[in-house]
Amino acid sequence: ADVLEFAPEGTFDMILIDRTLHMLAEPERLTVLQNLLNHVHTVGYVLIADEPSNIPDFEAVVGKDEGPWDTIYKRRGYFFIQRR
Repeated sequence: ADVLEFAPEGTFDMILIDRTLHMLAEPERLTVLQNLLNHVHTVGYVLIADEPSNIPDFEAVVGKDEGPWDTIYKRRGYFFIQRR
């Protein structure tokens, strides 16, 4: 499946994005993340492993999302969040 057009059905307890987003151009990377945030259950998690330089942009996307989200872990290319 093409990650740019992938539309999961339903919502999930956890979404893991492991070293995938950095392979996309910035606009597409952020759009994919925003689309996936819409598929996380309340009290569900998103676990991201990516280039450390991309984490601030991911934080910005999460900050604009209706969430609300809590940062569980953020360090050296890892960004773990939980929907409240």
